Amino acid sequence: MNQYHPNPIPISFGDSISDRLQVNDKYLDLLPAFTPLFADLSNEYYRGDNKQTRYYQPVSHNKLYKLFNALSIETEKRLAAEGRNVRLTQTSTSSSSHEGRTSIYEIHGLRVAGISRLIEMGVPVSIVQEFIAGHATAVMTMYYSKAEPGAFKARLLEALQNSGTADEWDWYREPLSAQRALWTFNRRYARHRADDILEQPSSWKTVPGGICPVGGSGCHIGIPSEEEDPDKIVRHYSPVEGGCGNCRFFSTGPAFLIHQGLAMNELMLELRLLGRERKALYDALSELAWKDVPDLTEAERHKLVFDKQLIKEKIADFDRKSEPLILEWINRYRMYTESARLTKEWKGFKQKRSPTPGHFLLVAGESDDKLRREVEVRFEKSGDFGLVRNILDAAIIQGGLEKASSLSKDACSQFMDRILRTEDSRHLLMDIRDDRLRHRAAYLMASMVEHLVGYESAQEAIDARTPLPLSVEKRDEFHRWVASTLAEAMPPSQKALPNQSKQYDRKIRRG
Repeated sequence: MNQYHPNPIPISFGDSISDRLQVNDKYLDLLPAFTPLFADLSNEYYRGDNKQTRYYQPVSHNKLYKLFNALSIETEKRLAAEGRNVRLTQTSTSSSSHEGRTSIYEIHGLRVAGISRLIEMGVPVSIVQEFIAGHATAVMTMYYSKAEPGAFKARLLEALQNSGTADEWDWYREPLSAQRALWTFNRRYARHRADDILEQPSSWKTVPGGICPVGGSGCHIGIPSEEEDPDKIVRHYSPVEGGCGNCRFFSTGPAFLIHQGLAMNELMLELRLLGRERKALYDALSELAWKDVPDLTEAERHKLVFDKQLIKEKIADFDRKSEPLILEWINRYRMYTESARLTKEWKGFKQKRSPTPGHFLLVAGESDDKLRREVEVRFEKSGDFGLVRNILDAAIIQGGLEKASSLSKDACSQFMDRILRTEDSRHLLMDIRDDRLRHRAAYLMASMVEHLVGYESAQEAIDARTPLPLSVEKRDEFHRWVASTLAEAMPPSQKALPNQSKQYDRKIRRG
């Protein structure tokens, strides 16, 4: 500009043919004047005054998009060279296309993405509003904020945990005890429950997925059965097999949806692990069948029969363990769906009473319908990695990882160690001796992996024992983050171990 146009002429919307059509002639003289910072010096314009004043307009919409499309194509090519097949463009006959292609995104999307990223990084909205967006109000800036699902989920989990929403039912103990319509239980045992069983809230005990109205003292008589004699029906009560979901006393409802989801996912994880071990036994049994050949000696055949019988007994043992767990999951599923149908009644019940500390306000720059499509409670099929992540997220909402079972936390640690091995990491989570710190580090790492590659890609990497599908830059960033996280989780005494130098040797042997 200093070389070719050192003295720019201020212009108004009246100097642009396209903008001029939108302005009433009576108000032309009232239009504000401005000097374009990025003028297009390749096109000269002249005013119809005596001096034939020359001026330049901002770069046209068509030229901007031509450049943007060229940048999108180049970005697409560079990502492909790194092994990342990201689709940024599409074929087009538009005059602004480049090499016959145009971007599938709008330029304005860059502004939205930039504002969203700054807010995600923690830059105050007021700073973004004044110095980046130039909006008159913070509300307009927040409308531009389109957070990534991972960032939105993290904020939502944090808000739910800090507000104590999962435990807000405790504030309504007394009135809830009289609202039988807001409770659900195992309907098969309806005849074996007293009508006033919930009327003593002081005796309630929190159990996975709900409460025990008898304070956890009825486990030995939780399963009813009936025998018919010639003259009467005799009722018997036996100890509960499986968990609380199989007990006649167990009670839950819409106030415990998060708790129910956690309990169901914990059960599903346990069933999947049992099923995997059971399949391994069947595979071993199939292998033994191939060894049953005619020329076996009597001793070899006797051993083969013994091995087969041993495996069959183990399979039967797994079946006995799985049966009450399967029954409990079915019972809990029925109670969950019934509870979900009562959410409207639960909301109305709370609105009639004073708000509890568990309430929080969600502010989002989206319409209600659009937001509800993004935030919803639903059943969905997922791999073991996704299942474990959902379990731990639900535990975080309820107060912390301590609310999750050791099974799910150990599974998360094992998944992450498997990823670290394939990533040829110098350290593993098993290096952290403190269980609490190890589980916390595993949860943070799983959250990072989900953010980087998503549930499905993470599960594929775990199953195939292959590295995560990351670019070179992202992989380096991930390794630095892992090293930092593990370093923070290890106590100083453990970091200073004399044999610390052997870590590199272990890495080589592991390969």
